[in-house]
Amino acid sequence: MSQADKTPQNAPESALESTPSARSETIEGAANQNLDSTKSESAPAAKAGQATQTPKTPQVPQTNHLRILFLSVLYSGKSPKAPGTAGSVLSVFLGLPILYYSTQTLFLLALLLGALAIRAIDRHEQEAGIHDESWIVIDELVGVWVAMAMAGLSVLGVALALVLFRVFDIWKPSIIGKIDRDVKGGLGVVGDDFIAGLVAGIASLALIALCRYANIPLNLWLF
Repeated sequence: MSQADKTPQNAPESALESTPSARSETIEGAANQNLDSTKSESAPAAKAGQATQTPKTPQVPQTNHLRILFLSVLYSGKSPKAPGTAGSVLSVFLGLPILYYSTQTLFLLALLLGALAIRAIDRHEQEAGIHDESWIVIDELVGVWVAMAMAGLSVLGVALALVLFRVFDIWKPSIIGKIDRDVKGGLGVVGDDFIAGLVAGIASLALIALCRYANIPLNLWLF
């Protein structure tokens, strides 16, 4: 048999031997290309997913319960009806033992609590973003205590202090209304009630003097 006859027989064998390896290399190359293309496609998608993530909402700090207790005057400001009046009435009963001890002590305590209230209200408004919420009635306590301290310890004096304070606090004439409208923060919340308490105290003293001049029976007075 000649060399030319042997060549055609060996060619198919070499082709058969080389075909599986070539196929495996082709498959591996295609797989690598697919993997690279998958990575290149997933990378922008991942970045896009990160870009479209919803930003986390900042947590609003919860108001301190002791602060609420203080600003609402033992939760009297949470009354569904007339929270200002409810806070004022409770403040009268809270102030009576102090008034019995000393009018000066009651007035000084009103100043101290007023200063603490301004700071507490400022902090609350920074957290809540709301000015002068209706349940905040510590300013009513400050105002009615000022009026009570000026009117003195008597049934008529305490009654006048409460009624006249509420009249001026709701009416807000002259400088009282100006402070309420123009002064922001805790100073504005407490300031108008403090002035209302001063005016109510002066008016109470005037009416008490008038009642004494008119010989009102002394059984209206505690002392």
